[in-house]
Amino acid sequence: MKTLALFSFIVCLSSSNCLGQGTKINNPFFKEQNFFSSSFEAQNFNQLVGQKTSDPGLFFSSFEQEASKTQYAMLQKTIREEVSYLVQRRVKNNLRFLRKIFEHIHKAHLKKYRTYSTFGQLWNNKIFDCLTGTALYAMIFDEMGIRYDLFETANHSYLIVRLGKERVLFESTDPINGFITETAEIETTQQRYAKDIPLDFDNLLGMVGYKRTTVNTIKVYSESITLLQLSGLYYYNQAVVYYNLKKYRAAVNTLEKAFTLHPSKRILNLLLVAVQEVLKEENLQKSDLKKHIAKTRFYSTQGHGFFD
Repeated sequence: MKTLALFSFIVCLSSSNCLGQGTKINNPFFKEQNFFSSSFEAQNFNQLVGQKTSDPGLFFSSFEQEASKTQYAMLQKTIREEVSYLVQRRVKNNLRFLRKIFEHIHKAHLKKYRTYSTFGQLWNNKIFDCLTGTALYAMIFDEMGIRYDLFETANHSYLIVRLGKERVLFESTDPINGFITETAEIETTQQRYAKDIPLDFDNLLGMVGYKRTTVNTIKVYSESITLLQLSGLYYYNQAVVYYNLKKYRAAVNTLEKAFTLHPSKRILNLLLVAVQEVLKEENLQKSDLKKHIAKTRFYSTQGHGFFD
């Protein structure tokens, strides 16, 4: 059997900070014991379901077990400090200013690339991946009031920044050639990203042994998503790590949170696959059997139209 580690499930965002459509759901599993890794995470998700928060930064700060309001405050402080530094160095030429932002953030924060890295690793060790690097740029642009569009592909992420008449593609993982300004080159790059889809990605369900859904049902080309949805895909990436380590219960738990933040076919697919892996466990207790069957039914209902 092939493993999900063959793929890089990385995503992108758009400039909207609004709550994603479908986030207001009554999730019965939020009340499970140890469902959340911290009280901070529990608070954030419960506020989200109640439509009481619209800040995606909360969810980039709440995945890890040591997550806290203090860490979130540190994130906000860092963003504000970087914005203050950049605003003081504003130049009239918009293109030069955007390049200054691109280069400064790379030098200051994006030191070492590592797939599936966390925001904790970004702040503490300057370790980043496509998703966290892109998210950092987006948060800074949000604070500066600079417009941007971000895009999800099968295995990559990037953003297009707009300032005045300038339109620039930001590639967070390429400090040398990742600042693309020419319209034709931007379009060519976008087309390449959209076509860069591993063939086996369409057969993901069959690969991991879940045969109830036909192949060729999952296609991710180049789609714009919100920053909140990106935070869901951040959880999704961490769930892939758990899945590859065969920690299927942790994967299920993380994917449930990801699906709450970003109800999507990609996340639902892996969630249902991970649940099936739990159900295959030997000596599964009856209570666990009932609970995971209930999860299958609940999330399948939530995303009933995805596989039509």
